[in-house]
Formats: sequence, structure tokens, C-alpha cells
Amino acid sequence: MILSKNNTITKENKLQQNICNICNGDYKYFLNKRNVVGLGLGYKVKNGFYTNQLCVQVFVSRKYSENEINIKDKIPSMYKGILTDVKETGYFKACSLNKKIRPVLGGYSISVYKGNEIYGTAGCVVTNGVNKFVLSTNHVLTKINKLYMHFPIIQPACVYGGTYSDTIATLHRYIPLHLFNGGEPPILGLLTNANIMNPEIAFIGKVTCVKSPKLGIPVRKVGAMSELTEGIITSINANHTVTYTNGEVAFFKDQILTSNMAVKGDSGSILIDKNNCAIGLLFATTNNFTAYNRLTTVLDQLDVCLTN
Repeated sequence: MILSKNNTITKENKLQQNICNICNGDYKYFLNKRNVVGLGLGYKVKNGFYTNQLCVQVFVSRKYSENEINIKDKIPSMYKGILTDVKETGYFKACSLNKKIRPVLGGYSISVYKGNEIYGTAGCVVTNGVNKFVLSTNHVLTKINKLYMHFPIIQPACVYGGTYSDTIATLHRYIPLHLFNGGEPPILGLLTNANIMNPEIAFIGKVTCVKSPKLGIPVRKVGAMSELTEGIITSINANHTVTYTNGEVAFFKDQILTSNMAVKGDSGSILIDKNNCAIGLLFATTNNFTAYNRLTTVLDQLDVCLTN
């Protein structure tokens, strides 16, 4: 609770407290109404713009017109003298990108078979015009150059119960990671069948195009561990070192940095802009920043493109 200098509660803080009391104490009144799934404190939206008016936000699975709603299910425009604002959210569902899913979506956990110590994220589906592949990063699917071609790639990752029977692809092509020289190369896993992986990314949908990065633009990614996160591009043409779990160090050139958007297990995620255009391939993170390969470079190196 924020107090003013004379230790009296400001009018806005008192209103916030009243709304919190409604959210915590009167939620059953609202949840008994058709399609209501929750309550919150927020600013009222009017004609598509946020106002500075605090209100009780009422979350509904779907908005209906006045004549479609029974009078007992209508949300009052004022409740206990406080404005309300109905927001269509859909149903909130528990998220788990570590479970088995078919077809696989970008953003879900993957690893190589018997790869307990290293796991990551299925990026997206790419093609060379003949076959379809899952795109991810070297250290996730080769244990830093240690595995051979045709080695099984499984979903979910081994650490989350994946077994040989969960194979979705096999190692097909990668450019070896040269420690202290260059950046982390991407890797392709040949899908066991063309339809085992969906071209969409969880929570985001279909990637529509590929773009070069621009400083300051808002971006998103979906990773197996931190799921959907947002950030901004803070640096381009970045050159930096990365230390791997085995203690080895590699030097990376011409990378993209964003505000912190990831945790361990998110490597392989695709960096997306607000128009669903792909920009980068996540491969490393710190407490403050997340690093990506340029996706234009990735696709050129492997001679593939996004699927239609």
C-alpha cells in the first residue's frame, strides 16, 4: 500500500483497495454469471483506448450482445459505486509445453533420445522443397557436435518422460559448432512424417514471413520452459562469447540481443515480431539479456525456408 507524505491513503489508493476487496470477496457473485471466468483491477478501456479510470475488470469467455444475455447474467456497469469493464479473455487453461502433443507445435520441448542433461525447444517447421524439418540449435540436438546423423529426436524431451517411441525426427544436417570461432549454427531434424509437426507456434499461430531485426521493436517468443514472453530488441550486430555447461566457450558474431525473455530449456525458440514475422533463433540467455541467431542467416546456411 502506497501512502502519501502525510501518511493518509490517497483517493486512488483507496479506490484500488476497494476494487481489490471486491475481487477477493465478491468473486462468487460474478462467477455465478454466464461466461464469467474471473475478475481483476485495471484501467477501463473506452473506444479501444485505455483511460485513467480504475475499474473492476470482469473477464468473460465470450462477449454476447445485450439481447443474448439473460438479465440475471448481465454485468452491471457500476458495482458498489465502482465502474466495471467486461473483457473477453476466453477460457484460461493450464499451460504445459512439456507434455506430449501430436502434431507437435513450435514451442514444445524436444531433446535427442537419452538426452537427459540437454533439452530445448522445437522452433518451427522448415523445408528444402522436398522434405520437412524441425529447426532448433546445435547444443540442444547434437550435445555440441557429439552425435551422429539419423540420431532420434523425441518429443516430449527425455527429461519429461520422452522415450524412443516418441521419436518425431532424426538428425539430418547441422553445421559443426566451432568453439571460439563464429556463432552457434542451427540444426535440422528430418521429420519422420510430414504431418507430425504443425507449422504453427503455440500461443502465436503461423509464422508468416522472415525479417531482419530492428532496434527497439517489440518481440515475442514461445519456449518450452518460460512459454510466451515479450521483450524488445536491444542490440543487433552483437559479438559475444557463450559459455556452455561443459565449460567450453564459443565466440558469436552478428547476433541479436533482446531484454531477458528466456530460461534454460528455451533454446531453439523462434523470435517473432508483432506481425508474426520470424526474426531470430534463440540459443543463449543471461539474467538481463537473451541472444538469438539472425533467422535470415540460419535459413541461408541450411538452404531451407519456412513452409507455406
